[in-house]
Amino acid sequence: MPAAHRLYLLRARARRAIQELFPAPLPHPPYADLTAAQQQLLGDVAGHRHAWLIRSSADRLRDLGLTHTQEALQSYVGTHRTA
Repeated sequence: MPAAHRLYLLRARARRAIQELFPAPLPHPPYADLTAAQQQLLGDVAGHRHAWLIRSSADRLRDLGLTHTQEALQSYVGTHRTA
């Protein structure tokens, strides 16, 4: 499978996961109030090596009231992760 197609599928999966796990806006939710699946998804996006993944989802994250830049997500998730 060509790399461009794999990247397209990854982006589509990330957007679908955001839509499924965050069906309604949650303006600035406390991290502890998120489900384990929501925390995992945000952690995965924040830690992804390709910044384009979050840029491609930024509008949806912003519309949901969530942090929508990679740096801000890393800070939001990082302050709550345990080693």
